[in-house]
Amino acid sequence: MFRILSTVLFLLAGASLVLQAAELPRAAGSLEVRTWKGEQWRLDQLKGKVVVVMFMSTSCPSCHAATQSLKAIYEESKTRGLEVIGIATNRQAETEMRSFVQRFEPNFPVTVGTRALWAQFGGFSVMARPPFYPHMLIVDRSGTIREEHTGKERNYYSYTNLRRLLEQYLQEPAS
Repeated sequence: MFRILSTVLFLLAGASLVLQAAELPRAAGSLEVRTWKGEQWRLDQLKGKVVVVMFMSTSCPSCHAATQSLKAIYEESKTRGLEVIGIATNRQAETEMRSFVQRFEPNFPVTVGTRALWAQFGGFSVMARPPFYPHMLIVDRSGTIREEHTGKERNYYSYTNLRRLLEQYLQEPAS
Protein backbone atom coordinates (compact mmCIF):
# COMPACT_ATOMS: atom_id res chain seq x y z
CA MET A 1 0.00 0.00 0.00
CA PHE A 2 2.82 2.40 0.92
CA ARG A 3 4.57 1.67 -2.39
CA ILE A 4 1.39 2.43 -4.38
CA LEU A 5 0.79 5.65 -2.45
CA SER A 6 4.40 6.81 -2.96
CA THR A 7 4.20 6.03 -6.68
CA VAL A 8 0.97 8.01 -7.03
CA LEU A 9 2.46 10.98 -5.16
CA PHE A 10 5.59 10.84 -7.32
CA LEU A 11 3.50 10.83 -10.50
CA LEU A 12 1.35 13.70 -9.25
CA ALA A 13 4.46 15.74 -8.45
CA GLY A 14 5.77 15.11 -11.97
CA ALA A 15 2.42 16.07 -13.47
CA SER A 16 2.40 19.33 -11.53
CA LEU A 17 5.81 20.19 -13.00
CA VAL A 18 4.48 19.57 -16.49
CA LEU A 19 1.43 21.70 -15.79
CA GLN A 20 3.60 24.50 -14.43
CA ALA A 21 5.43 24.70 -17.76
CA ALA A 22 2.26 25.97 -19.44
CA GLU A 23 1.93 28.97 -17.11
CA LEU A 24 2.99 32.20 -18.76
CA PRO A 25 4.40 34.61 -18.05
CA ARG A 26 6.90 33.09 -15.63
CA ALA A 27 10.33 34.03 -14.38
CA ALA A 28 13.16 32.59 -16.43
CA GLY A 29 15.38 30.31 -14.41
CA SER A 30 19.13 30.34 -14.59
CA LEU A 31 20.76 29.18 -17.80
CA GLU A 32 24.50 28.92 -18.22
CA VAL A 33 26.25 27.09 -21.05
CA ARG A 34 29.54 27.03 -22.91
CA THR A 35 28.99 27.85 -26.57
CA TRP A 36 30.32 25.90 -29.53
CA LYS A 37 33.12 28.51 -29.76
CA GLY A 38 34.04 27.89 -26.11
CA GLU A 39 32.63 31.11 -24.69
CA GLN A 40 30.64 31.25 -21.46
CA TRP A 41 26.98 32.29 -22.05
CA ARG A 42 24.74 33.27 -19.13
CA LEU A 43 21.15 34.40 -19.34
CA ASP A 44 21.41 36.51 -16.18
CA GLN A 45 23.99 38.72 -17.92
CA LEU A 46 21.44 39.66 -20.59
CA LYS A 47 18.88 41.58 -18.48
CA GLY A 48 17.57 44.46 -20.56
CA LYS A 49 17.69 42.37 -23.75
CA VAL A 50 15.11 40.20 -25.49
CA VAL A 51 16.44 36.65 -25.59
CA VAL A 52 15.32 33.74 -27.76
CA VAL A 53 16.31 30.36 -26.28
CA MET A 54 15.80 27.60 -28.84
CA PHE A 55 16.18 23.98 -27.77
CA MET A 56 16.65 22.07 -31.00
CA SER A 57 17.89 19.01 -32.79
CA THR A 58 20.74 19.23 -35.29
CA SER A 59 18.83 16.90 -37.63
CA CYS A 60 15.35 18.50 -37.41
CA PRO A 61 14.11 20.25 -40.60
CA SER A 62 11.95 22.66 -38.57
CA CYS A 63 14.99 23.52 -36.45
CA HIS A 64 16.94 24.20 -39.63
CA ALA A 65 14.20 26.55 -40.86
CA ALA A 66 14.01 28.28 -37.47
CA THR A 67 17.79 28.73 -37.47
CA GLN A 68 17.65 30.41 -40.88
CA SER A 69 14.80 32.71 -39.77
CA LEU A 70 16.54 33.61 -36.51
CA LYS A 71 19.83 34.19 -38.31
CA ALA A 72 18.23 36.91 -40.47
CA ILE A 73 16.25 38.45 -37.60
CA TYR A 74 19.31 38.48 -35.32
CA GLU A 75 21.36 40.25 -37.97
CA GLU A 76 18.66 42.92 -38.27
CA SER A 77 17.91 43.34 -34.57
CA LYS A 78 20.99 42.58 -32.47
CA THR A 79 21.78 46.30 -32.13
CA ARG A 80 18.27 46.81 -30.72
CA GLY A 81 18.84 44.32 -27.91
CA LEU A 82 18.04 40.91 -29.39
CA GLU A 83 20.05 37.86 -28.31
CA VAL A 84 19.58 34.30 -29.53
CA ILE A 85 21.02 30.97 -28.45
CA GLY A 86 20.45 27.54 -29.96
CA ILE A 87 20.93 24.52 -27.70
CA ALA A 88 20.96 21.13 -29.40
CA THR A 89 19.79 18.34 -27.10
CA ASN A 90 19.42 15.42 -29.49
CA ARG A 91 21.56 12.31 -28.93
CA GLN A 92 23.71 12.94 -32.00
CA ALA A 93 24.25 16.65 -31.30
CA GLU A 94 27.83 16.23 -30.13
CA THR A 95 28.89 14.58 -33.39
CA GLU A 96 26.58 16.57 -35.70
CA MET A 97 27.18 20.09 -34.37
CA ARG A 98 30.21 20.80 -36.57
CA SER A 99 28.32 19.97 -39.77
CA PHE A 100 25.25 21.88 -38.51
CA VAL A 101 27.36 25.01 -37.96
CA GLN A 102 29.08 24.63 -41.34
CA ARG A 103 25.81 24.11 -43.18
CA PHE A 104 23.63 26.78 -41.53
CA GLU A 105 26.30 29.26 -40.37
CA PRO A 106 24.34 30.63 -37.40
CA ASN A 107 25.47 34.14 -36.45
CA PHE A 108 24.29 33.59 -32.88
CA PRO A 109 25.74 31.27 -30.21
CA VAL A 110 24.94 27.56 -30.45
CA THR A 111 25.89 24.73 -28.15
CA VAL A 112 25.16 21.14 -27.17
CA GLY A 113 23.04 20.66 -24.06
CA THR A 114 21.40 17.87 -22.13
CA ARG A 115 17.81 16.84 -21.73
CA ALA A 116 18.15 17.68 -18.02
CA LEU A 117 19.18 21.26 -18.88
CA TRP A 118 16.26 21.51 -21.30
CA ALA A 119 13.81 20.19 -18.69
CA GLN A 120 15.17 22.48 -15.97
CA PHE A 121 14.93 25.65 -18.07
CA GLY A 122 11.80 24.59 -19.96
CA GLY A 123 9.99 23.84 -16.72
CA PHE A 124 8.99 20.25 -17.36
CA SER A 125 9.84 17.05 -15.55
CA VAL A 126 12.77 15.03 -16.84
CA MET A 127 10.41 12.05 -16.51
CA ALA A 128 7.89 13.61 -18.91
CA ARG A 129 7.98 13.41 -22.66
CA PRO A 130 9.78 16.57 -23.75
CA PRO A 131 8.14 19.09 -26.08
CA PHE A 132 8.68 18.79 -29.81
CA TYR A 133 11.65 20.42 -31.53
CA PRO A 134 12.30 23.22 -31.85
CA HIS A 135 11.20 24.34 -28.40
CA MET A 136 11.46 28.11 -28.36
CA LEU A 137 11.18 30.37 -25.33
CA ILE A 138 11.21 34.16 -25.55
CA VAL A 139 12.52 35.99 -22.52
CA ASP A 140 11.64 39.68 -22.28
CA ARG A 141 13.92 42.51 -21.15
CA SER A 142 12.99 41.97 -17.48
CA GLY A 143 13.94 38.27 -17.49
CA THR A 144 10.42 36.88 -17.80
CA ILE A 145 9.48 34.07 -20.20
CA ARG A 146 6.62 35.60 -22.15
CA GLU A 147 6.30 33.18 -25.07
CA GLU A 148 6.84 29.46 -25.38
CA HIS A 149 6.34 27.32 -28.43
CA THR A 150 6.77 23.58 -28.41
CA GLY A 151 7.35 22.88 -32.08
CA LYS A 152 3.99 21.53 -33.17
CA GLU A 153 3.01 24.41 -35.46
CA ARG A 154 5.65 24.68 -38.19
CA ASN A 155 4.51 28.09 -39.52
CA TYR A 156 5.45 29.60 -36.18
CA TYR A 157 9.13 29.53 -37.20
CA SER A 158 8.72 31.49 -40.42
CA TYR A 159 10.73 34.68 -40.73
CA THR A 160 7.55 36.78 -41.00
CA ASN A 161 5.91 35.33 -37.90
CA LEU A 162 9.02 35.38 -35.72
CA ARG A 163 9.92 38.91 -36.84
CA ARG A 164 6.43 40.19 -35.97
CA LEU A 165 6.44 38.40 -32.62
CA LEU A 166 9.90 39.58 -31.58
CA GLU A 167 9.23 43.13 -32.71
CA GLN A 168 6.61 43.61 -30.00
CA TYR A 169 9.14 42.68 -27.31
CA LEU A 170 11.92 44.75 -28.85
CA GLN A 171 9.68 47.81 -28.73
CA GLU A 172 9.11 47.44 -24.97
CA PRO A 173 11.37 49.60 -22.81
CA ALA A 174 13.98 47.97 -20.62
CA SER A 175 12.87 48.00 -16.99
